[in-house]
Formats: sequence, structure tokens, C-alpha cells
Amino acid sequence: MTYLKLAPYAVIALLLIGVVYFRGEMMHSDDARDAARSEADSLRTVNEQNAKAIERQAAAASANASIMADLQTDLAAIRDRGVTTRTIIQKAAVNDPQVKSWAETPVPPAVRDALRRPDSVRGASEAGH
Repeated sequence: MTYLKLAPYAVIALLLIGVVYFRGEMMHSDDARDAARSEADSLRTVNEQNAKAIERQAAAASANASIMADLQTDLAAIRDRGVTTRTIIQKAAVNDPQVKSWAETPVPPAVRDALRRPDSVRGASEAGH
């Protein structure tokens, strides 16, 4: 009979233990939730920064493509001008003996190298001084 008198106290004690246990679990889940929200916020920030970096790279790629197109146009114009210049000189050599004499003169090797690779002549002249 004495045990039956203690039963309500035992039930209350078990309920208090359960409340304390679940309160701790709830606090732990709150901490986990807060940590997850913090990590999500930092990941959003990183994603925004990455999106901005991608936009900058896309803009740079577009600008580079435009520059490349301009350079290709300039290179084509230079090639055309070279063909035109050679044609003019060849026609002049046929009609003018002085131009023909000049055109038949061999180009010195140093000048030929300078026309083909300007940086190699510059390096050679700097090394000599």
C-alpha cells in the first residue's frame, strides 16, 4: 500500500525528468536551427558574390571578343595594305627603271630580320650597347 501512495510522486518525477530532457533537446534543436540559418545566410552571400564575379567575367569576355574582332579587322586591313603596296611597287618597277633598280637590290639580313621579328632586333641592339 505504501507503494501506491508514492506512485503519484513517481509519475510526477518521471514527467519532470521528461520535461527537462525534452527541454534540452528543444534547446539543442534551436541551436542547430540557428547554425543552419547562419550557414544558409553565409552561403547566400557567397552565391551572390559568385554571381557578381560571373557577371564581371561575362562582361570581360564580351569586351575581349569585341577587342579581338577589332584586332582581326585591323590585321586584315594591314594585310590588304601590304598586298596593295607590293602591287604598286611591282607596277612601278615595270614602268620606272629607278624603281626597278631599287626593287632588285637585296634586303640586308638585319633589315629582313627586323621586318619579320622586330623584338629580336631590339634585343640584339640592346645587348650590343
